Amino acid sequence: MFFKNLTTAMNQAFFLFTCIISSTIAAESLNITQFSRWEDVESQYQSLLSFQETDINEGCNLRAHYWSRFLESHHRTLTGKVFIFFTPEFQNRKNLRWWYHVAPFVYLRNKEGNGVSEIVFDKAHRDRPEPLNQWVQAISSEKCREGKNLEDYDLNLILGGCVIYRANRFQFTPSDLNPAARKTSWQCRDLYKVKNLLPGFATNGPNRRWIYEELCVK
Repeated sequence: MFFKNLTTAMNQAFFLFTCIISSTIAAESLNITQFSRWEDVESQYQSLLSFQETDINEGCNLRAHYWSRFLESHHRTLTGKVFIFFTPEFQNRKNLRWWYHVAPFVYLRNKEGNGVSEIVFDKAHRDRPEPLNQWVQAISSEKCREGKNLEDYDLNLILGGCVIYRANRFQFTPSDLNPAARKTSWQCRDLYKVKNLLPGFATNGPNRRWIYEELCVK
């Protein structure tokens, strides 16, 4: 499920104003794995736990972080993350409690080899990986605008609707999207929160090595 909204639109606006990053980041700067075959994308997607059977009231960031870390530790796949933010106008119109959602994504090269598509992994809500635009439509039921920089969120509040932003795989919550606090490596405290808070989490067996304590910053 998505995260619950903040108690007031004012708190939401202030928080989001401080945590938006540019979405116009090149694939190279995000360091995201680029696949050449859809079959490989599908195979890695199916290796993920869905967590559909668990009672997750506030878990999209936990799932996204676990999936990103799992894919890196088990398949050496590097993901990005895409955040959808829902403005107060959107929440009121859709009767939606949640003010954002997040999921990891990878790149799939086109047949010509001169471009990539963003493919989102959101196994708790979708039964297969999806191109970004299809995933956004499924989650929001409408087209979302793309956030460009810190200055555009006030305008987005006026326009309403929903807005998407991209980030690297290390960003755990919207507060991490503040450029001053942007993370460039796995943080042990974030991984421990995932381990302790994600219901139904498999801590034993082969899945245990996802955390790799020696490969995170304490």
